[in-house]
Amino acid sequence: MIKTTSPEDCKSILNVSRETIEKFKTFLELLEKWQKKINLVGKSTLLDPWKRHIIDCGQITRLIKPKSSIVLDLGSGAGLPGIVLSIMGVKNIQLIESDHKKAAFLQEASRLCKISTKITVKRVESLQNMKANYIVARAFAPIDKALLAAKNQINKETKFILHKGSNAIYEIAEVKKKLIQENYLKLNLIPVFRVVKSKTEINSKIVICNFKNPKE
Repeated sequence: MIKTTSPEDCKSILNVSRETIEKFKTFLELLEKWQKKINLVGKSTLLDPWKRHIIDCGQITRLIKPKSSIVLDLGSGAGLPGIVLSIMGVKNIQLIESDHKKAAFLQEASRLCKISTKITVKRVESLQNMKANYIVARAFAPIDKALLAAKNQINKETKFILHKGSNAIYEIAEVKKKLIQENYLKLNLIPVFRVVKSKTEINSKIVICNFKNPKE
């Protein structure tokens, strides 16, 4: 039998309080309940949800400083990573989700977990500049398409944090190729990438993207 991750494992790895773990339990119970009605996550991920969802999302909290930063979660869906980040103390989470049923789930999760989030039911491309400090995304789109969809949100201070798999390096190469071929972002800034290993899967990566003036 494959050993699954326990709440205690999660508490130790993420270094969170018992109260936070209880909120995670509430969130996962709601996720499993709603999963029976609408497709929020891959079915197999619920076999080990503490690892696949809570630890995987929670690990990026350390990259968000200060915790009062404005954070956009693109295509939030099941609230991953946005709901998890909010439970862990990130204050200004804005969940962007165009699907009304998924938005209803996000509203209920925020209520039951007693966290404050702002839910915007729109496509990412239609958003005006929301002055975000950080933009996070998990299972949203390839990196080049994610940057293009969120180009109205990008400035020199913006930082993207993206959950990616083994294709992360290929996706970054695609962005660089498009930058050479055409100014597809239509910005006077260029993305600069850093890749770190995920705590959850050997082939998973966290891609961090800053922006700079090409003349710098």
